[in-house]
Amino acid sequence: MNVFLVILYVAFPFYVRFVTGLVDDVASGSFWVILRQQLIEEHTETLSGFSLMDNMVVLADIAVLIAWYHRDTEKWRAWAAFVTFLAYNLLTAGRSGFVFVLVSLFTIEVLRQRRIPWRPLLVLGLVFVVTFFGLAILVKKAGASAEASFADNVPVLVEGFQLYTVGALVAFDNLYQHPSAIPPTQNIDRNFRIIANKLGFRTEVPYLHAEYSTVGPSGIDTNVYTIYFSYFPQLGTLGSVAMMSILGAGLTWAYSKAAVGGPRAVIMFAILFYGIPMSGYSENYFLNLNFLAKMLLVTFLCYGLRPPRPQVSVPC
Repeated sequence: MNVFLVILYVAFPFYVRFVTGLVDDVASGSFWVILRQQLIEEHTETLSGFSLMDNMVVLADIAVLIAWYHRDTEKWRAWAAFVTFLAYNLLTAGRSGFVFVLVSLFTIEVLRQRRIPWRPLLVLGLVFVVTFFGLAILVKKAGASAEASFADNVPVLVEGFQLYTVGALVAFDNLYQHPSAIPPTQNIDRNFRIIANKLGFRTEVPYLHAEYSTVGPSGIDTNVYTIYFSYFPQLGTLGSVAMMSILGAGLTWAYSKAAVGGPRAVIMFAILFYGIPMSGYSENYFLNLNFLAKMLLVTFLCYGLRPPRPQVSVPC
């Protein structure tokens, strides 16, 4: 963990230079809006190669998940990793990374303490609210703006939150009724195509973000179509049901291991659990294989083939 933290702190100025360089290439506009657009383009362009800067963000996420498991005995490392995770993810101008790590950290707390820990829930919940709505204002999501007043931002933020909570379900219903209306971009073989490209094979990888669909009476659009967007276009209705059954069985097995296992089992299940509450928005299993593989590799490096006994806090 010391090595991870040193790498992340040493690399942070270079990451800042990297993101500011992306923004400087554009003539004018909001820093955060341009940054988000440029990072999406950068990620698309590196599908066939390796991006060191992208992997710094991945390392920050991995480091905080491991450090947080040992928070009782390695408190300063846990908080140092947490601050690093916040800094790197803030400079992605995206919210998904924050949601992913915060949900995973809370899952680790629940598994370790064998109960719902209210203090970490409040702390992580506060971080989620600040980052989710704060970044929405910075990148001008759903009409929010840093130049507008608090009273003007509240209605559009509430409407944006409604869009994120239920919009994907409505959008998938549009897709289900008209399967050819939205070309599939997030099929289960997407990561395998990316790997093939990195190995030198010329394989077409579709742009990750799908086309927009209208989901509200006021003409609100979204391009989020639930977990089924990765299964239904390729597998159909019965195939999607079968895939969900397989995932359910696999997650049940992973939970049984995490309930009695060591840090590797707990951390890996926390990552897998994230896909359950987020299934109403996107697929986080096949599309997250890259991160899962990196996490598994790092935990083997940290703990070896036989990880230490679990650290379980006994409730008072």
